[in-house]
Order: sequence, then structure tokens, then C-alpha cells
Amino acid sequence: RKVPEEVLSFYDMFSKSVEEEYTHVNTAFVPTVVETIKRDLSPKLYEITPAICDEVDSAIKQYLPSHDDWTEINTSKSMLDIVSKASSHLFAGSDVSNNADYLECTRDYIVHLFEAIKEIKGTRPWLRPLLCPRLSKVKRLVVTVTRLKSHVKRVIEKRDQASRTDPNWNPPEDMMQWLINRSESQTDYLEGCAAAQIILILGIINPVMLTLVSILHTLAVTPEYVEPLREEIRNNLPNDGSISAQDLKGFWKLDSYLKETGQVYHPVIEPYFRSVRKGFTLSNGQFLPPSATVVVPNPSIITPGDQIFDGFRYSKLREAKPQEDQPNHRWLIANETEFRWGVGNHVCPGRFYAHHVIKITLIRLISNYDIRMPGEAQIGLHNRYPTIEFGSSVLPAVDKPLMVRKVKARS
Repeated sequence: RKVPEEVLSFYDMFSKSVEEEYTHVNTAFVPTVVETIKRDLSPKLYEITPAICDEVDSAIKQYLPSHDDWTEINTSKSMLDIVSKASSHLFAGSDVSNNADYLECTRDYIVHLFEAIKEIKGTRPWLRPLLCPRLSKVKRLVVTVTRLKSHVKRVIEKRDQASRTDPNWNPPEDMMQWLINRSESQTDYLEGCAAAQIILILGIINPVMLTLVSILHTLAVTPEYVEPLREEIRNNLPNDGSISAQDLKGFWKLDSYLKETGQVYHPVIEPYFRSVRKGFTLSNGQFLPPSATVVVPNPSIITPGDQIFDGFRYSKLREAKPQEDQPNHRWLIANETEFRWGVGNHVCPGRFYAHHVIKITLIRLISNYDIRMPGEAQIGLHNRYPTIEFGSSVLPAVDKPLMVRKVKARS
């Protein structure tokens, strides 16, 4: 768990999984992005949570119906729209957060990347250097990356000019500016910020979107949880409906529902994967040679558990002994038995931001929308959309519809 990157490499495995050689996901900048998240983003979460809430509210208003008639939505597209819009302000600032082409690039990149990876992995390894640059999905991805970089370049140039010509200009508080501050030259931060946008889209926007889709697919067939969740929301939020970081700590039922859904519909089969750079001997004497791969499966797929879905399982455990509130009962925990966010030196640094965005979005959706499956009333987990296994990932079914309607205002 604590073996250094020089011996067991996360980045080598990540590079291989995204086919970096052909998709141009520049993993060399991952450590800088991780450091920026740890040093700049996470410490400011309490301060920026109201802004995150405002962005989520704006995105929901823009992308979901505002009337009380049942309306069919493409769940994955709607959640991707909302998460992209809500995150763009923090990732790249107000200059692009309302730019339709930038938001389209953000959404397209996720789809185009995974379709390109699938096409690359379907090509024989010895033919890849020759064929992969010519593959249609790879060429389309390169065009999307070029568009994304052009937006980053314009933002950087605008900020660079403002810093030189406007004595009253104050640098914005966002990921792009924090990365610029860490760069040594304009060339460095142009390339670094472009690479960072791609890493943030891949590492935060995509998993947040998938988590929301999985939760909504589950919620649509377990409507008995909706009213208790709404009651918890009403009891924990102030009258003006604002959400602070402190408020988010009080949603034990919502936290439990998230955790239980992740346990039953686990998103990753192999959350721990490393490539051996240097020969390494385990404590039991087994030797791992260079270039070997080390994979640890998600404990929830090999450990027998309660087969009955209980969305409030962990909130009940917390409520039973509130004075002994155990971290293992919380969704955000990351340790040797809870691999959801990774483990060891490379546990997901963006999990705190993702936690805020997911919970804020769900609080708004549960409070303001009824959700159900299409067609006749279909209740029960056996009616839930089945998950899709792709490599080591278990994904919610994409492009599946749900029915939503705005909740009528309480009298």
C-alpha cells in the first residue's frame, strides 16, 4: 500500500489503460494536477461550496424540464451536461463556463476518448503504431483535443494580458490559475493547463457523471426511499435552501444510500492496479519481477454480504451509536476494505470535490423532481437497468431514459 511509485507504478498502469501513446492523455502532468487539487482545491472547499451550489442550480435549470409533466430524459447525457456546466467554472473560470463550444468539447471528449480506446484495444498490438493514428475514432478525438486546447489558450492569453496591463486585476480562484501559478514559463502552463483540463475531465467529470447515473437508475426503482430523503433534506437545509460544506455533513441517509448503491453496483472491479518497475519481494517471500502487473479486486465482489439492498443500512449503524460514529460507515472513506476511491499513495485526491458535487446535485434533484422508469410503473431492483462490464469497469447503462417531472411547490 505504501510502496513508492518508483517500485509499484500507478502512472504506468494509468497510461496503459488510456492508451496514452495514441490518445495523447498526457499523464506526465497528473502529479501536478494531483498536487494542485491537494494544496489549492481541497483546502478551499468550505469557501467555494456556495459557488458550486450556484453552478449546479444554474445547470439543472438549463438542462432539466421546469414543468410538472412527466418528461423523458437521456440520463447520462443530462447528468454529463449538468456536471460539465457545474465544474467548468472551477476548472477554467467564467470565461469558458458559459461558452457553448467549450462545454460541448468537455462532453464530447469523454465519449470520444472511450470510443477511441475501445477501437485501439481492438487493434492487434503489433499493428497499432501503423494503424492507430489513422483510426476514425482516434482522429476524431484529436480534433476534439485541439478544440479544447484552443479554449485553454485563449483563457491563458487573456489572463496574461490582464496581469501585464491591468493594475487592478485579481487572479481568479480556479484550477487553471492555480496551475499557472505553479508553472515556470508560459510554454509550461499552456501545455500544462491543456493537459490538466483533459485529466480533470477524465478523473472528475466522468466518474461524477457515472455515479449520478447509477444513483438515479437505482432511485427510479426504489421510490420508497424518496420521501425519507426529502424529509432529511428539509430538516438539514436552512429556509433559503442554500447549501454549505457544513450542511453536507448532516445527510446521513443520503450518504448511506450512496454507499449502499456503490456496494451493490460497484463501479470498478479492480480499483488497485500497479505496474512493477523494480523487482519487489512481498512479506511472504514472493518475488514480483519488473513489468509484472499487480491487481487487487474490489472486496465487495469477493466478500459475501447481505443480498438485500438496504439504502439506509449505514445511517442506521451511525444512528445506533452516534457517539461512536465509525468512519467505515461513511461513503467518503478510503482504506484497505473500502476501495471505492482507491487506496494507498494514489487514493483519489478529488474525492472531496466529487463528494460535494454529487451530494449537492442529488439534494437538488431529489427535492425538486420525481423520477421513475419509462412506461408502466416498474418498481424493484430487478427492474433496474443492468450494468455493463467493460474491462475492469462496471458502468451504468448509458443512454438509457428516465422519466422526470418537477415537484409541485409545497403549499
